[in-house]
Amino acid sequence: MPKITIKSPKNLFLISSGAFFLAITALSFLQWHSSPNTDIAQDSNQNNLQQLDNAKLIPLANSPVVSIERSRARYLLAVNFLQKYKGGEALKELDNLDRDYPLLQPYIWLKQGRAYQLINDNNNALKTWLKVTQIYQNSSIAADALYSLNAIDPKYGNQLIKQYPFYSLTWDLIQDSLKRNPNQPNLLKILVQYDPSVSTQILSTLTQKYSTQLSAKDWENIARAYARQENYKASVLGYNKAPKTSTNLLALANVYELSGNIKLARSINQKIVQKFPHSAETSKALLRLVEISPRQEKINYLNKIIKQYGELAPDALKNKGQILETQGNTKDAEKVYSQLLKQYPKTNAAADYRWIRAYIFARKGNLKEASNWARSILEKSPDTQVAPKASFWLGKWSKQLGNNQQAIKFFKITLNKYPQSYYAWRSAVNLGADVGDFTNLVRQNVLIDNLFVMAQPTAGSQLFKELYRLGQLRDARALYEQEIKDKKSLSVNEVYTQSLLSEKNNQYLLASNALVSLKKRTSSKDRSELNSLRETLDYWHTLFPLPYQDLITKNAADNNLNSFLVRGLIRQESGYESAIKSPVGALGLMQIMPSTADWIANKLKTSTYSLINPNDNIKLGTWYLNYVSQQYRDDSLLAVASYNAGPGNVTKWLKTKSLSDHDVFVEEIPFKETKNYVESVLANYWNYLRLYNLKTANWLKKNK
Repeated sequence: MPKITIKSPKNLFLISSGAFFLAITALSFLQWHSSPNTDIAQDSNQNNLQQLDNAKLIPLANSPVVSIERSRARYLLAVNFLQKYKGGEALKELDNLDRDYPLLQPYIWLKQGRAYQLINDNNNALKTWLKVTQIYQNSSIAADALYSLNAIDPKYGNQLIKQYPFYSLTWDLIQDSLKRNPNQPNLLKILVQYDPSVSTQILSTLTQKYSTQLSAKDWENIARAYARQENYKASVLGYNKAPKTSTNLLALANVYELSGNIKLARSINQKIVQKFPHSAETSKALLRLVEISPRQEKINYLNKIIKQYGELAPDALKNKGQILETQGNTKDAEKVYSQLLKQYPKTNAAADYRWIRAYIFARKGNLKEASNWARSILEKSPDTQVAPKASFWLGKWSKQLGNNQQAIKFFKITLNKYPQSYYAWRSAVNLGADVGDFTNLVRQNVLIDNLFVMAQPTAGSQLFKELYRLGQLRDARALYEQEIKDKKSLSVNEVYTQSLLSEKNNQYLLASNALVSLKKRTSSKDRSELNSLRETLDYWHTLFPLPYQDLITKNAADNNLNSFLVRGLIRQESGYESAIKSPVGALGLMQIMPSTADWIANKLKTSTYSLINPNDNIKLGTWYLNYVSQQYRDDSLLAVASYNAGPGNVTKWLKTKSLSDHDVFVEEIPFKETKNYVESVLANYWNYLRLYNLKTANWLKKNK
């Protein structure tokens, strides 16, 4: 996220990654429910049956042999005709199709009803849609039929609102009704409760005009809606009138914290701990208190966590040890760390501590002792977050000690056990792969030539999967939402399927966040399901999609940039959300500050642009990435670090830190956020390379 002035580049105001994701959580939640439904996603890699035009569908539909391919072709032809308002032609394709294609029967009937409506045969349309509501009660399929029936008789619209208030078509119907008669507080309440994209105008109308008619539960819904819109002042007012449950109090504390009122946030969290000692929210309140309290109070809260919440104890022990160290209490800190290693040896917290010890010895030149600590990570906790780093550095230290065979062994372990990691790329470089290094990758021209078929869902009904296969994403999405609506928690495969639908609806950040959240699952069943999923290319293609392919390729070429690096940076900056805005005001795919954009536009002699327009944003962002790359002689490490932290900070670091070893430089970047940013961008670059570049994919196969 670059920030510069017109005269010269300046340092960036840094945001922690935690703050960034906190800011976009509401956006992600909202998007799953409220983005416009489309039948064809805009991915360049979309590969489904609906892409076939009528010229290709007609021969399949006219085949004399009854087959699933013929039935699919007839259905898609009918859909195409309906989109062109050709009801008669659609009816011909749908005639008796429910007999040949029983799996898709309800949707065939829905389309038949629409076809009858287009030829002004409302009687048959009514009969057909009513048949759907009777046979498919309590389903989004029936809701679709009721929505259509509303055009014939408004009583069906009222039935839709009553039975399916959670359905997106219901919200559309309510909006239409409010345009005709805005004085309907009950409809306003439904939108506030169920529609995550409810407008500020509706919230204002409800709170100002009908405040005396609002229940405590209504105020809770209003508070949540305002929080999603980041209107924290209004959200506070709502939560203060909502039921005083532990859940609402935790939300209120969070809103206070987001609005900068740390004192009140602490007070509310303390109240939760005191009044609800056994609630699920208490541990979360304690964790927030650790973050926002004075140092000595932190210790007290950490002790509570260690005593009461075993699953949180490892991180609490690590945190406590670090606080004691900063206080100079080394003896007690060592006791805490010893407890961590003894009681929780396989955890991320224990592995993190072992890595800190390993690197301390390495900086002192004691590579043998450093290696011993790093080996203990691979032996005791090989599945922890720091394990790829330990494995790579074991290879690097072995190489420095002159043991090349052992170095190769550890580089290959890193490459094969942790193939998606930043350290897998570093290991590939050390093994001699032509995958670009810090000093040359920024200008490499790498092609996307390893093609793949469309990923398939791993959960949901057969009817849902068939709709997905046909490219009927709107219907598939609505049906799947209905299927998972009443589940308290989703399985790994259900979350993956939800992510797949999000991606196909151009909600890339939402899809990615959901998949990343699966790493937090701890049950053996979930871990097994996730490990199996991660073995598939479908999973990785969903996590690393290819939107905006033409724009990225063109602008990267115009600026002589590696398009995979550009894509890696965009994925980290915005998750491909074209209209996203950071807390400090950076906008769009490449998260450009308005002042930076003005400076770049002046250089490009461009007078008109929009940072939420993908074309404009990528054009300005790639120009700037080229600019900072030139400033640092095409060193991609420095260019990427500068894009995040600003050229001023990078120049300052270069005055005190040697660049003789890029790996050491990355490890010792003073800003934690920038260090993580550099590793994430280059890990993204590596993953796009290994997934979509045939040369790299083949090299990896040979080095398994």
